[in-house]
Amino acid sequence: MAVHPLTVLNRELAARGFHRKPTARLLAELALLLAMAAGGAAAYFLVHGIVLKAAALLVMALGNLGITTHTHSSSHNGTSPRLWVNKALTLFGYGVWFGTSAHYWWNKHVAVHHATPNVVGLDDDVDLLPWFALTEEQFQEGGPLRRAYYRVQWLVVPLAVGLTALNMIRASWVYLAEAVRDPRRRTPLWQQRQRAAHLLQVASGYGSFPIVLETMRECLQDVFDVPGLATVMRDLRSRSVRLVEVTTTQPSPFARSLLFGYVAQFLYEGDSPLAERRAAALSLDPTL
Repeated sequence: MAVHPLTVLNRELAARGFHRKPTARLLAELALLLAMAAGGAAAYFLVHGIVLKAAALLVMALGNLGITTHTHSSSHNGTSPRLWVNKALTLFGYGVWFGTSAHYWWNKHVAVHHATPNVVGLDDDVDLLPWFALTEEQFQEGGPLRRAYYRVQWLVVPLAVGLTALNMIRASWVYLAEAVRDPRRRTPLWQQRQRAAHLLQVASGYGSFPIVLETMRECLQDVFDVPGLATVMRDLRSRSVRLVEVTTTQPSPFARSLLFGYVAQFLYEGDSPLAERRAAALSLDPTL
């Protein structure tokens, strides 16, 4: 049986020790970043002069940016081989330092985003229209004024990053408030998915169920464009369209998202959080 090249690469990296997590070094880096963030904030109020205050703000911003990156790695269990250490660092970074909800982050980013990471049309994190265009198709679909704005949209990125951070804090507090108001929202993610799978199994037995109908319509018409595929197949049968086999250096638009999803699954194979591993229980019969 053939072994996929990525599997061979993974085994080679493991043999060379690249999978070992340098916990001590990462914790030392986190301590330095905390000192930069806190020291920059204190210096801003202690020093005088625009230049010194700007330097203090820069040091504080770099420290907080590093803490964010470090906490992101911890949320993927990338800081320590011990899960409780990664969980504690995530709770500290997002919950204590930045005043957001770590549970909101685990749900929005780890569970929702990484299911289809950065796939346009499937991942809400890259649904940035009308403010930003990420693809040539999105750029061309805009009018003359919008296309002129998209050419200089990079100038707005710093402001957008700041507003995104504020919006994340707001959304996480709303998420926690709704969880307190409705105890059902505190159900573990894997259990929510299991119940959803059971509900779908029941609803799928009714062909006229509205949610099932709309889901099928969206998949067959909006996402996969089955009517367009049927038209192409009829044209092939009538010989009005010629089929030519080619070998390309890059995957087709249809296969690109599948390949990206496979690579992402491979990259995060060893960093799946506990909630994601519990989601595997969906494939089991709960009566066992």
